[in-house]
Amino acid sequence: MGAIDTAAKILDEARARIQANMAMHYRTEGGERWINASGRSSDAFKVELDGQNKVLLVYRGDDVAPLFSIQDGTTGIAPISVLERWMSEKGLNLNPWAVRANIKKRGGTERRVTPQDWVIQPAIDEAMEALRRDLPTVAAAAVKEELFKGAKL
Repeated sequence: MGAIDTAAKILDEARARIQANMAMHYRTEGGERWINASGRSSDAFKVELDGQNKVLLVYRGDDVAPLFSIQDGTTGIAPISVLERWMSEKGLNLNPWAVRANIKKRGGTERRVTPQDWVIQPAIDEAMEALRRDLPTVAAAAVKEELFKGAKL
């Protein structure tokens, strides 16, 4: 396995771990809660090959949550357009203005007030450590193979 394949495998494992974390629950003083990122946000994490010599873990997609909001959370009241789209996707036939007024009356949505650092950062840190550890070994093996190609040892 070459360096690009090794890097792609490591980054794909990080992607899978982040996506799994995005669906996990955690405990707070108020009880059990879920990160519960939508499929769009979770699916926005991808491993992409950029040419022959670069592999990237990207967070890219149409209409996905800002990356900081997944880990740090958001508070406030969603715009009507977001509520309409959400209700449509869920098959709900409600008045978005009434839903927004009810949310506002309750003080807004409060997803996570304290950052949930375990969602993304540990997976990235582990991937970086694996890249530092494994890529020099793979590169050295490739150089050795090229240097001694055809030689009888």
